[in-house]
Amino acid sequence: MRWHRYMWEQGRHHLFKGGAFTVTAICFVLVFILKPKLLNDGLDLNLGLVKHVGSLIETFAPDWGDRFETFSRFINFERILLFSEAVAAVKLIMLGIGGTFRLVRRICNKHVGRTRT
Repeated sequence: MRWHRYMWEQGRHHLFKGGAFTVTAICFVLVFILKPKLLNDGLDLNLGLVKHVGSLIETFAPDWGDRFETFSRFINFERILLFSEAVAAVKLIMLGIGGTFRLVRRICNKHVGRTRT
């Protein structure tokens, strides 16, 4: 394998992750400008999830339920959770689009290969 091919194979994954992160950040800015209520709804849902997990922890370890909720609010866990959910959705969309293009390319390569022989 040539060096540039090796570098492409190694860097492709990181380009995908960086691209998904960038697209997600742009989507958050657009949603913040156009429909900020969507962000509020997402944050409220994630806060409800954090509170539910805190109550589950409190049933098993009563001392740790409040600590978990305090820690999660201290680090803004619901915002982190919302952004990671959005990144996952963007990655799924990018994989779907990329998979479609790869499939079309394979079909075209098979078809072109058959006509040449």
